[in-house]
Amino acid sequence: MKIFSFPCFWTWLFQDLETYLFQASKQIFCLFTIAKDWVINVFILSIDLNALIGPTLLLILVACFLSFLMPRPPKEISHNSRTALQALQAVLVPTCSLWPARYIHLVKRASTNSDHGSRIVVPLSMLLQDVCNGVTELRDPISDLEDLMDGGISAYGCCVCLRIDWKWWVESLGSAVRLYDPGPP
Repeated sequence: MKIFSFPCFWTWLFQDLETYLFQASKQIFCLFTIAKDWVINVFILSIDLNALIGPTLLLILVACFLSFLMPRPPKEISHNSRTALQALQAVLVPTCSLWPARYIHLVKRASTNSDHGSRIVVPLSMLLQDVCNGVTELRDPISDLEDLMDGGISAYGCCVCLRIDWKWWVESLGSAVRLYDPGPP
C-alpha cells in the first residue's frame, strides 16, 4: 500500500542527489584516511615514544598529588545551605517544583554568612512581585505575613525576614510629607 509518492521528476532529482551524496561521502572518507595516515607518519612515528613516557607519568603523578592537596569545601556549608533552604520553605513555597535562582542566591548568601546566625533577607519588592506573578506563595499567609513584617520568622535555626527597599522608604516618606502638608501660612 503506497501512502505518499513524489512526482516522476522529483524521484529523478532525489536519485541524482543520492548518487552525488554517496560520491561526496566516499571522497571525504578517503581524504580523512589520507590525513589520518599522514598525521600518524609525521607526528607519531617520528617521535621517540620512550622519551614521552617519563614526562607523561610525571604529569600524571603531579596531577594526582595536587588533587589530594586541593582544599575541599567543608561539609558545614552544604549543611548550612540545607537548613537555610528548609527555613525558607517553612515560610515560602514555590508554585513549581524548582526554586527561582534569586531565592537560591539568597539561601547561599545566608549560608555563607553564618557567623552571626543565618538570616535570609528577602527584599519586599521581590516577594510582592513573585507572589503577584504566582512564582511563590506564603505557606500560611495570615500568620506568616504578620510575623514577617514584625521582625521575621525563625525556623531551623535561621531567621527569614523582609528588607524594605529604598524605593518603598522614599515613597512612604513622600506620602507622609504630603499628608502633613499644613498648607500656606
